[in-house]
Amino acid sequence: FDDGPKPRWTSLALDALAEAKAPATFFVVGEQLRDHADVIKGRMGPHEIGNHTWSHDDLSLLGFDQARRSIGRAHETIEQVTGRTPTLLRPPWGRLGGTTLRAAAELDYDVALWSLLIQDRRYSHEPDEIATRVIQQARPGMIVLGHDIGAPSRHVAIQQLPRIIRGLRDRGLEFVTVSELRQSAPRPKSE
Repeated sequence: FDDGPKPRWTSLALDALAEAKAPATFFVVGEQLRDHADVIKGRMGPHEIGNHTWSHDDLSLLGFDQARRSIGRAHETIEQVTGRTPTLLRPPWGRLGGTTLRAAAELDYDVALWSLLIQDRRYSHEPDEIATRVIQQARPGMIVLGHDIGAPSRHVAIQQLPRIIRGLRDRGLEFVTVSELRQSAPRPKSE
């Protein structure tokens, strides 16, 4: 999940995940976390927390110092609020450049993108279509991305989480954090 936390939607996502006993990775925006820390306090149990910059910055447009400052400020807030040290960075909109990669490396972050987006504006008023599309398109090893704030289609997607989770489990897929997925990925053979 990206962009939170926010009181209403992040809580709904956490409730659905807790009910289903499904772990997730939340890429938080530093200033959102600062303003809404109470939303996740004591609720992150099996979940991983990652960095989504300080203010949802387009890192591809920032110089090295600006990118490092945005990532670093969010990092400090995550540590202060959660007591955890994040190791994953998801650049907003998936946009990155050399300065992003350099800043991420300097701050000891791995960059994580996604494979499948849960919501789609085309289906914002068709909840069944959102769930059906995700259930049909997901494959083993995919990172499925949802958002816990934003457009109405994002809220519809969160409301569909229980159905999505059931549908994916019925297909034999399991839920893990991004770091767990990375650890289980086959490593290329060295020559």
